Amino acid sequence: MTQSPPVPPRNQSPYPLQEPPHSSVREPEASEMAQADEMSSQGPSTKVLAAVGGLLGFGAALLLALRLTANRKTAVARRP
Repeated sequence: MTQSPPVPPRNQSPYPLQEPPHSSVREPEASEMAQADEMSSQGPSTKVLAAVGGLLGFGAALLLALRLTANRKTAVARRP
């Protein structure tokens, strides 16, 4: 095609070809940054949460293994 097809004037694409300029971009203030630092420093750290999760997983696996072996020992002992 050497020519673009005719497009009606009211038929505009819902997706713009170029992004409009952003006029509301602003830098965060020092008080906002201080609040963000306080909020991120509160609560347990990621390492502590990972350690607790690991211990819970290990404990659950241990309880499952004990439960399975306890059933096995009683079944073997009952055989004549």
